[in-house]
Amino acid sequence: NWNRLEQNLRRRIGQAGYHTMVYTGTFRVTQLRNQNNRLVDIFLHRASNGALQIPVPLYFYKVVHDSSRRLGTAFISINNPYYTQAEARNLQFCTDRCRNNNAFNWVGWQPDRIDLGYSFCCTIADFRRTIPHLPAFNVNGLLT
Repeated sequence: NWNRLEQNLRRRIGQAGYHTMVYTGTFRVTQLRNQNNRLVDIFLHRASNGALQIPVPLYFYKVVHDSSRRLGTAFISINNPYYTQAEARNLQFCTDRCRNNNAFNWVGWQPDRIDLGYSFCCTIADFRRTIPHLPAFNVNGLLT
């Protein structure tokens, strides 16, 4: 899903003539159940002193903003193919503005496919309620 978004977003920005600033990042650490069925944070490396390093992100995000038109949309994918559908839905922190919205058909992803990365998109205001570390900018609508 993430690769499809990357490719189709570039194409869409060009076709629509948007002049965008794109903010890409990650948020929180993904978790898996251990042998005691407890959720534990996942890291890619353990240093020689035992310290866990390089956390595996829970969310990937891409925020696209056209300042001249004051439009913006946040696209998010969950980075854990082992979650159940219910677990992934519980991690969705905003109303999905892409789902069942023909204006976003160009995205071309399969948002409910956990194995591809459960995905959704938000208004900038909704996104900031959970992930507040974006630069300040104003939007009046979704970038579709």
